[in-house]
Amino acid sequence: MKTTAFLLTLLLFSVTTLLAQETEEDAIRQVIEGETNAWLERDYNQWAKHWGHTPYAYFSVTMNEYIEFADGWDEISSHMERTMEETPPVNSEMNVDRSDWHYKITDNLAWARFNQSTNNGVMLKEQRVLEKMDGQWKIINMTTVNPSSYPVEARNPEP
Repeated sequence: MKTTAFLLTLLLFSVTTLLAQETEEDAIRQVIEGETNAWLERDYNQWAKHWGHTPYAYFSVTMNEYIEFADGWDEISSHMERTMEETPPVNSEMNVDRSDWHYKITDNLAWARFNQSTNNGVMLKEQRVLEKMDGQWKIINMTTVNPSSYPVEARNPEP
């Protein structure tokens, strides 16, 4: 009887843990998708809601043609607000697909890595670090790399 109770408790704990992990992964994906959609629409106020307004936040995009980065929320905010004002919204025909998700989630910190492709043929390697603030996941680090923008000889070799 004790063995059965122990096994049932262990099974219940495992299922609860897996469901909690899936719920957190869904919440993280929603934050990332919301941030991207707000960026495509050039809705600064909506975009900013997905970010942690902290001095340790970081943003970077690296491509062969250019690199952009900003340290801390004030710099990120200023850079993105200016960029959104100067750049028209992306055509509503833009489709963004994400695949190959990897997560590391703790109580208040999460790391997510994924591939992001668009129907204009761009494939990006993306990473986000999120922090749970007042019960909500917020992005505190965004790193984007466009490997295909570099010459083949400059890329990592395939494993």
